[in-house]
Amino acid sequence: ISNSLRLQRASEIIFMFTRIMTDKGLEKLMFSSSTMFKILSYCSATQRKASVCVDYYYGEAELGFEDLERGIDFVLQNHGGSKGWKDATTAKMKEARFYLKGDFRLHTKNGSRVADHCLIHALSDPNDAQFSLQCDSPTLPNPHKHDLKCGRCEIVK
Repeated sequence: ISNSLRLQRASEIIFMFTRIMTDKGLEKLMFSSSTMFKILSYCSATQRKASVCVDYYYGEAELGFEDLERGIDFVLQNHGGSKGWKDATTAKMKEARFYLKGDFRLHTKNGSRVADHCLIHALSDPNDAQFSLQCDSPTLPNPHKHDLKCGRCEIVK
């Protein structure tokens, strides 16, 4: 089991697996959730628990999502709103959390036509030419334009 999967809880792994199988139209080949939990409980790899200490940005992201959840509760209590709105907003936030903790990492690469997945674009400073690269520069091994969008990244925004 890869280290990136060892950072995920069993429910997150099952959620990602279910999404992939559904996207590929292979729902009928899936096990039930209880069977998948049982398989993961017998898996020899243990879950890494110290990632928050090592990778502080995971911890900061978790705190950010907790703040957003408290904000949703505050809006609901003080400004009205329906339980349906809260449930829908919380579900979108949960999906965003799973995506950012799991699949997003798999999509990023040095040169991507999706700006949100392009490491060159992300690490370039638009205000300092010494720390900036143009992704369509012919000097790069894989010059490209950012002419595609990722639907899941757009939802997170």
